[in-house]
Amino acid sequence: MQELMNWHRTSKAHPVELAADFHYRFIRIHPFDDGNGRVARLLVNYILMRSGYTPIVIRATQKTAYITALQKADAGDLDPFRLFIRDCCIATTRLSLRAADGLSIEDEDDIDKEISLFKIEVRAGQLSADAIKKSHQVVADHYFKHFKPLFELFEAKHRELDDLFMENVYRRLTDNSYRTDYRVNEQEELIRKTLATTPPPRYAENMIESLTCQVNHKSFRSNGLDMFSVHQTLRIRLDDYVFFIGQSSADERRYTYSDIISDTDMKEVVNRLLKKQLDEIKGKLKDGATN
Repeated sequence: MQELMNWHRTSKAHPVELAADFHYRFIRIHPFDDGNGRVARLLVNYILMRSGYTPIVIRATQKTAYITALQKADAGDLDPFRLFIRDCCIATTRLSLRAADGLSIEDEDDIDKEISLFKIEVRAGQLSADAIKKSHQVVADHYFKHFKPLFELFEAKHRELDDLFMENVYRRLTDNSYRTDYRVNEQEELIRKTLATTPPPRYAENMIESLTCQVNHKSFRSNGLDMFSVHQTLRIRLDDYVFFIGQSSADERRYTYSDIISDTDMKEVVNRLLKKQLDEIKGKLKDGATN
């Protein structure tokens, strides 16, 4: 490598020829276990840009010509590879000039690539053919295995803030039903009642659409007169084939009914919301907020 750098510093070759030769000499040394070609192409662009040339782009459609030119260089003839790099320089320079003139720089193949990438993106978000559909039993299974433990962790972590406030209210609600006759075990009672119904209710009957755990910390304890309250919500929104967990639609995480919510996932969700709650308290104290 030292010999290569010494040669590079003393070479009087044209920048395009210098870039091509440096590329070939570098990959012949093969200093890394992997990625030598990518590094060589980056160094080609460094040499070109340092001399005021536009960086080149070697497209996938040019791979065969690129490899063939390198193979000829291995046989002792560097000119084909130098010409290949020259042609790439000409192409990118023309492209840059078109862009500077406000003209289109899209290749004919760009739309095909865009369609391919779009299909990959869409398919990544599509459900598998054997996706599990929501049912009363599926909701119940997820409630006792995932949702209830998640809510319990959410409440336990927020209780660490209880002694900072005069009053603390914890509620678990179903379908955002903010009623005055709220019961602590309302969610669990409703799920068990639905499963115990004979015959079982049809899909659309009594199907739970959302589960919410809400924390209200009221009247911050302070020696001064400035008192404030904060609240936090953890919502689980249940769609036909997927469900979402988060504070609101802006920060929801998507799951399918075949997914397993790990302890790590639960802690990450709860800690993120707890941190948000703590930051809100600190902000209100700093601003001297009042009710």
